[in-house]
Amino acid sequence: MTMHAMQFELMPDGRRARLTAQYVTEVDGIYFVIPKNFVTDFASIPRLFWRVLPPLGRYAPAAVLHDYLYLTQRYSRRDADRFFELAMRDLGVSWTKRKTMWLAVRLFGWVAYYDVGFQL
Repeated sequence: MTMHAMQFELMPDGRRARLTAQYVTEVDGIYFVIPKNFVTDFASIPRLFWRVLPPLGRYAPAAVLHDYLYLTQRYSRRDADRFFELAMRDLGVSWTKRKTMWLAVRLFGWVAYYDVGFQL
């Protein structure tokens, strides 16, 4: 994964962030350009699990990419989830965390992906 520094500012709600510069990353030979002003909530992890998997961790750039892929739907949900897992691998996220997070999006991501009114 090629990473350019992700620049963002937290929004007033303290849970979401807005990219303050375009973010470019490469996963599995494909370049992704996430535009300036894109809004993300990083990893959409239920508060109950934040002690183990906080929303903002080593996997944050992968979570931003995943949010962008779900919102734009330029790729299938399966592919978006695969890019998420590969990006986490490239970021050095442990096998256990990345497989847990990948499984969570495979099981529950359909709610966000197929929600016509999906917004962060």
